[in-house]
Amino acid sequence: MIFEDMVNRYNILTYFQNKFIQKGYNIKQISFINAQIMLLNKFIKIEGYNVLNIILREKTNYRFLKQVEKGLDNIIEITKYPEKWKLCKVEDCNEEWLNPESLIFSTEKETLVFTKNNKWQGQNYINNKWQWMKR
Repeated sequence: MIFEDMVNRYNILTYFQNKFIQKGYNIKQISFINAQIMLLNKFIKIEGYNVLNIILREKTNYRFLKQVEKGLDNIIEITKYPEKWKLCKVEDCNEEWLNPESLIFSTEKETLVFTKNNKWQGQNYINNKWQWMKR
């Protein structure tokens, strides 16, 4: 997945940037790495929105992503292991704003969250779609 490759490259570049700073290189000397990191940040944000839009369009009943509020870095794990995540409305689980393992986003009508927290009632990943479990 392209998005995952971009995130991996971003992590590698930030690692090298930190190591160069620890070794005493100045900003001018690592400006090339800084430029790549800034460019990757923009691409990661754009591609993250695209991946989330595809998930919404193909695997949920929600459409028209407006914005991501928090947790875009969790999109890779959501696509790899969707069965570990639940899709809930934010008003049902306000504590997720503090949870680092959540992805909060807005659609045209409501604000939703992908969360790993099992105490919330939400849609589970069943038959390649997020849907309500039948009781």
